[in-house]
Amino acid sequence: MNPLPGTTEGATTPAAPTVSVVIPLYNKAAFVVEAVQSALAQRQPVLEVVVVDDGSSDGGADQVRALGQPQVRVVAQPNAGVSAARNRGIAMAQGDVVSFLDADDRLHPDYVATVVALARRFPGAGMLCTGYARVDAAGSRSVVRHPRIAAGECGLVTDFYNDWSRASFTCASAISVRRALLARMAEPFPVGERLGEDQDLWFRLAEATQVACCNHPLADYRVAVQQSATQSVPVLDMLPCYGRLAVRLANHQVPVALRAGARRLLACHLINLARLRATAGQWAAAAALLRDRRALANPLYWLRSVAWFSALRLKQAVQP
Repeated sequence: MNPLPGTTEGATTPAAPTVSVVIPLYNKAAFVVEAVQSALAQRQPVLEVVVVDDGSSDGGADQVRALGQPQVRVVAQPNAGVSAARNRGIAMAQGDVVSFLDADDRLHPDYVATVVALARRFPGAGMLCTGYARVDAAGSRSVVRHPRIAAGECGLVTDFYNDWSRASFTCASAISVRRALLARMAEPFPVGERLGEDQDLWFRLAEATQVACCNHPLADYRVAVQQSATQSVPVLDMLPCYGRLAVRLANHQVPVALRAGARRLLACHLINLARLRATAGQWAAAAALLRDRRALANPLYWLRSVAWFSALRLKQAVQP
């Protein structure tokens, strides 16, 4: 694969940035070696792989140490959560770009070369991402791509929130960020949150810098992995990252060009919560979410959901 067709070397081409891969590790011994090896097997070598063992008890960190790879650094800390582990890795990273890789995911061999090419082609982009593939327990892959960039093509994401409301077109293991941008943040990932902590950073980055995307699946994201927060915690309340987005919208802190998309995304979140509440039989809470005026920012989805809600209530009423 040629990561960025048309990219050429020359006197005006920015120097290739170095890349650090940060892997937070908590009891993923069955997968972490494969994750590390995927980072080491890149067509364009990484500067380093930083594994932050967040209080694991299954020996995964020892397996990584046993690889004996000089580019791999392993540091241990008491269990403090994935955000604290990622933040520790960021603080330790020495590369120009920090790539995030979850311990149960893996990178395509072209991932780092593509990130480097994106960084050189789009020097104003602080967030660099690719598409990815969802991999289930049976090994089946389902590709997820950006909804507006042609498959396999690369470009700037000009309306991040609007596009994110239509598809989560990238994931933590397919995202890299310029370290200088992260260094200006006191706490890149919010500590103490189990869900949406990564989205919180992507949202803030999208408001602060350009986002460049190569719309090709260059990371494998494993779903239904044991101990995965997204699999074990039901989402019935607004995630903190959306609560903070709502505050920024109310305070007119979101850039003007992104506000409509941000309102649409917040509406999607509220409507999705309403559907989950209704499915759980929490009718009053679901109705309150649908009555929230912010949910009207996605009118078609709101109308479909009101109809779905009414049909579900009617079906329950006529059941013996």
